[in-house]
Amino acid sequence: RIIFTGFVFGSGYKTLQQNAYAYVHATEVGGTHPALIEAMGYGNCVLALNTPENSEVVGDAALLFSDTEDLSAKLEQVVGDEAVVEKYRAAGQSRVREKYSWDAITDQYEELFRKLTERLGR
Repeated sequence: RIIFTGFVFGSGYKTLQQNAYAYVHATEVGGTHPALIEAMGYGNCVLALNTPENSEVVGDAALLFSDTEDLSAKLEQVVGDEAVVEKYRAAGQSRVREKYSWDAITDQYEELFRKLTERLGR
């Protein structure tokens, strides 16, 4: 069953993310989108449009698709194989913990600032 909800915010959005079987991220623009990271963090099986930005965010923790035909094939794969869903759910949560936790982000900022201050000789 597929639900096209339109815009959902707040607690309704959180409820959808927590209970989704899969999350399709078809955004072509905008860089790193928080919804993509949230979907992985909530343990959704993520299917994302294959753009450089999306690919960098998901790594190997999501199914990437190139067009509507490819998306259709990937959706059939997800619906037909619970093992695939579980694999990408676990991989997504693991990737978010490793790359997008506050600890990981602050470590990256600290390293960036260290390099910048070294370069400036301060």
